[in-house]
Order: sequence, then C-alpha cells, then structure tokens
Amino acid sequence: MLSYLTELKTALTGIEVPLAVSWFWLKRSEGKRKLRFVVSTYSYSGVYLVRLGRQRARH
Repeated sequence: MLSYLTELKTALTGIEVPLAVSWFWLKRSEGKRKLRFVVSTYSYSGVYLVRLGRQRARH
C-alpha cells in the first residue's frame, strides 16, 4: 500500500510560531501539472490547506 505525505508540521529557525505546510499538484492546460505549496501559521489539516490552495489558484 502506498502512502503519500501531504502535510508537514514544522518550525523554522528564527521564527517562533510553528508552520503547517501542505502541497498539491495543480492541473494546467495540455495535461501539464505544477506542484504548489501552501503554508499556514494556523494548525489546519493537510486536506484543508490543499482546499484553500486550490481555491486561491483558481482566482
């Protein structure tokens, strides 16, 4: 069974707040895909971050 990591909670050196990082493949024209990353200071789930990222990419 394959398991894909779509969420990472991390802390960067010099930044006090933890970050939630997620990523997804955005479908482009002609079947091309582009890897997009979403970063948040709120502790959202990976699925919710991807949903926010896809909505933002549409506009």
